[in-house]
Formats: sequence, structure tokens, C-alpha cells
Amino acid sequence: MSPRGKSMVALVLAFGLGGVVGAFGMRASQLDRVGRLMHRPTPEARRNFMVEVMRRRLDLTPEQADGIRKVFEAHEGERKKAFDKCRPEHDALKEQITQEIDALLTPEQREKHKQLREELDSRRGSKGKS
Repeated sequence: MSPRGKSMVALVLAFGLGGVVGAFGMRASQLDRVGRLMHRPTPEARRNFMVEVMRRRLDLTPEQADGIRKVFEAHEGERKKAFDKCRPEHDALKEQITQEIDALLTPEQREKHKQLREELDSRRGSKGKS
């Protein structure tokens, strides 16, 4: 093979391998993003995130950030009680949505949809029906 032919083959291989590596990188990135969405943060992590967002956007002093964190901590129990109160309504709506979606699916798709819901609920640690 001529030197020019070898160069062309090397160039095609380089682009081909770059495409394959890029595709795997994109897939890994997407799976990582979905994985992070499936695992809910702890209440402490949510509080820290909110305080950090407010600190940056509002240019808070360290004392203000600590005070805001304490406010969030002081009301965590109330927030949870309020959420728990609306939980039955949320679960009923979730069930209605599931039924409406299932009505649009074939029997095979309904079974896959059920498995998907069970998988997502187990990842979330959900106790409610899906």
C-alpha cells in the first residue's frame, strides 16, 4: 500500500475510533445524569443546595447563610408533615395517570410499563403504588 493509502486508512481509523469513543462517552454521560435524577438527595443535601444557590445569587454573608440553613432545619419537620398530608392525593393522581397511560398501551407494553414503574419505585425507595 502506498504511503498516501496508509495515511488515508490511519485517518479513517482515527475518525472512526473517535466516533466510537464519543458515542460511549455520550451514553455514559446520559446514564450518569439519569442515575442522579433517580436517586433523591437527602434533606440535608437539599438544604445545603438551596443555601448555596441563595448564597451565590443573593451574595450572602457567611452569617446569613448559616442563619438561612438554621431556618430550613427548624422547619424540616413541618415541611415533611405538610408533604405527608398531601401524599394520598398525590398517590391517587399518580394512579389515575398510570391508568390513563396503560389504556393507550398494548398488553405487552403495559407489562413493560409496570416493570419500569416497579424499577423506578424501588430505586426511589417509594412505598406508594405506581
